Amino acid sequence: MATVELEGVSKAYGAHRAVHELSLAVASGESVALLGPSGCGKTTTLNMIAGFLDPDAGHIRIDGRPVSGVPPYRRNIGMVFQHYALFPHLTVADNLAFGLRMRKVDRSEIARRVGGALDLVHMGGLERRYPRELSGGQQQRVALARALVVEPAVLLLDEPLSNLDAKLRQAMREEIVDLQQRLGITTIFVTHDQEEALAIARRIAVMDAGRVEQIGTPEAIYGRPRTEFVARFIGEANLLPGEVVGSEPGGLRVRIDVGPLILAPPEAGIKPGDRVLVMIRPEKVHVRPARAGAPGNRIEATVKSVSFLGAVTRCHLTAGAQELIVTTGDPANLPAAGERAVLEWGVEDCRLLAGSRG
Repeated sequence: MATVELEGVSKAYGAHRAVHELSLAVASGESVALLGPSGCGKTTTLNMIAGFLDPDAGHIRIDGRPVSGVPPYRRNIGMVFQHYALFPHLTVADNLAFGLRMRKVDRSEIARRVGGALDLVHMGGLERRYPRELSGGQQQRVALARALVVEPAVLLLDEPLSNLDAKLRQAMREEIVDLQQRLGITTIFVTHDQEEALAIARRIAVMDAGRVEQIGTPEAIYGRPRTEFVARFIGEANLLPGEVVGSEPGGLRVRIDVGPLILAPPEAGIKPGDRVLVMIRPEKVHVRPARAGAPGNRIEATVKSVSFLGAVTRCHLTAGAQELIVTTGDPANLPAAGERAVLEWGVEDCRLLAGSRG
């Protein structure tokens, strides 16, 4: 399989900079997600890799070879589009065979590859059906098989699951992971769905306003975000503004704006006097009745609401003007709405982010 490298790639539409000096390296056989909100530049980036758009600046290399000016059909890629783009007047088999015929592949080889690709996505026996006769999940599988039948070095997926219902989307996530691992194919996919990216990708590139905010494993992106944007966009986060007032062997002392001193792990580049955000994921916070608790990282708050959601119970609280969220799998002894509570968390369960919006 091929490597994919983007170096200082930019693309603008008039005065709007869709992608700005983006650099990214995808290793052979790796699965990488481009994740971000609508308009962040992720689909534009994918289309430049595919060859449907030319970058205004920078370089794109596939397997070490520059692809500037190389048309899509000569880049050895397979692509699955958001709306599948199946030919409605062609059968499943003919949809898969189309790209092979354009490549002048022998008829017997076409039959072999079509059959093999359909077996890969569990669609064997449906060769003669038309797209209109297929469910959404089956159409998605056909689109995936059509991308794979050309035996590409790189697989590109643009919001591949966005048109499926929640239950089917989860099942197809698992199938894509299994397929990517079995084939070992270099895969880049675009999504705005953080759960989808966390479930499928080996690494995630979080994008905002045409730039990559952070690249890392799903665990690192979720547990150790580097910016406020990443912390807010990936999952849910409690972000407490404060100021670093000192240090000690166990970490940095922070006076949070809602009152108490807390201790946080040291963070590169953050020093006493800096304004910071203390980030704590909702599942890392423990809620106690106000009379309970011991010295440590703790603040008092008022419970606004308690919602049972099946696997977890969600608490919304306020500490002064600060809104807070706590999720727990053990709702026993939670304070009721209107009651005072103490929120506690470990030093290792929070993270300091530079800067603050106040």
